[in-house]
Amino acid sequence: MVSKMDRHTTMFTYLIAGQRWRSAIPLPGFAPLEDGCYSEADVIVEHGEVPIGLAEAEYRTRHLQVRRRDGLVLLRPPLGPRYLIGGGRIVVEAADGRDLALASSALVSTLFGTLCHQRGLLPLQASGVAVGDSAVLIAGASGVGKSALAASLALEGFAPVADGVVPVTLDAGQGPVALPTTERLRLWPETVAGLGLNAEAVDFFAEEGLRGHWDPGLNPGCGPRPIAALYVVLPQRRADPDLTPLSGSKKVGMIAEVTYRPLLQRVLGNHPAGFPIQVALGQRVPIHYFAAPSGYERLPDACRMLYRNWEALGIL
Repeated sequence: MVSKMDRHTTMFTYLIAGQRWRSAIPLPGFAPLEDGCYSEADVIVEHGEVPIGLAEAEYRTRHLQVRRRDGLVLLRPPLGPRYLIGGGRIVVEAADGRDLALASSALVSTLFGTLCHQRGLLPLQASGVAVGDSAVLIAGASGVGKSALAASLALEGFAPVADGVVPVTLDAGQGPVALPTTERLRLWPETVAGLGLNAEAVDFFAEEGLRGHWDPGLNPGCGPRPIAALYVVLPQRRADPDLTPLSGSKKVGMIAEVTYRPLLQRVLGNHPAGFPIQVALGQRVPIHYFAAPSGYERLPDACRMLYRNWEALGIL
């Protein structure tokens, strides 16, 4: 890897999913730690030159190249910065302020999901809230309303523990557990307006077209949380919310569908820890399809439906 870190570059330190990040790019939505750049880091994010291509890459597309022998991943989105990911180091080549805003968003989504795949964590495309000592996950494709539902639950007092990507691992005593990443939710302006939130309480990027970060002011505490339930939001809206339980092999198949960037998982080579996590989720965690209601005004009804389900599952 080629890096051009200036020794005077300001570094921000974060704790994300139990890992210490030192980043030259601030991460909106994450509270930096007080210890600056003096502690050991699991992940380092720095500015530098990123090559156009990877020599001897086994996998190549227009926007992605992977070299499995040393785990290097080159991401070249059609717009914005380029990224080189390997081990615990991410190099970002950004041209301007908008590139940096895009990089801040990508670091906690695409790049974080890539690191999870490399390190044997199962990243789910989901948001998570704390219910008692457990976590409830709301998964699904981009744009189906995961964060809006999590925000509606936060308004009822259920603290967010992750948003966008939820890393899952196995605990010998507790089974599948979610690793907390952030207490803030990324929301589009229309979601902020639809939920009646105070726009001044949402930290929007200076660049237009990007989501803002909302901190509901709830403190869930830190540490892994056993996953008590997983809800997969369907893309189709309905007049009334609806839950459909899944069983058997459908559960494991659904987990594969809501894994973050499953193509990356396959290209990197399936980590030996990944499949056991999927199997444990399918065997030990209740999974439901969730048909979200049309319109923000019906989200309180959806929350009440979830409460009743939690009571039936013994979560509440």
